[in-house]
Amino acid sequence: MSDEEELSNAIEGEDGFEGGGSPSAGGKSKSGLVKILTWIAGIVCGTIFIVTVVVITIKIIDRGNQSQSFAQVSEEYNTKPPIMKFYEENMPQIRGRTSDKVPQSFIIELALGYPEDRAVALDAEITQRLPAIVDLIRSYFNSKRADELSYENEEFLKLQLKEKINRILTSGPIEMVVFTKKDIFAY
Repeated sequence: MSDEEELSNAIEGEDGFEGGGSPSAGGKSKSGLVKILTWIAGIVCGTIFIVTVVVITIKIIDRGNQSQSFAQVSEEYNTKPPIMKFYEENMPQIRGRTSDKVPQSFIIELALGYPEDRAVALDAEITQRLPAIVDLIRSYFNSKRADELSYENEEFLKLQLKEKINRILTSGPIEMVVFTKKDIFAY
């Protein structure tokens, strides 16, 4: 390259001269090397930054997920439930309407479970008190809204019914309420 071309490149701002203003024969190769080293340093720094952010983020996310170990299950829960006798043959189908502003209809069929050792006494008492028990169940469901009778609340409903029925029994408590049919529908 001639001196005139180097001078014209220097005026236009292209490389070819070092800081002192004198022409340099290896100036272009040095500036190319500086650009490559700058790019490599930028990539290395960027990679380190990304890895650091990922590691910190994972540690923050995993902070809530400490090792989850399961508690020991007591013998009470490991035992199988006793065989129950169910009062269901004479239990009528219970129909009614919910307490919603726009009432929905329900049809309930259920069975009452109790241990076999109390079966004779409870069978007789439930048969004698059947009209009162059916009325109690019907009025209980009539007082509920349709959303309260959903599947998610079923265990709560069974528990409440069991407690209410046990209040009127004298031969011993029932231990289980089982829905054999539970339909709620707009009519």
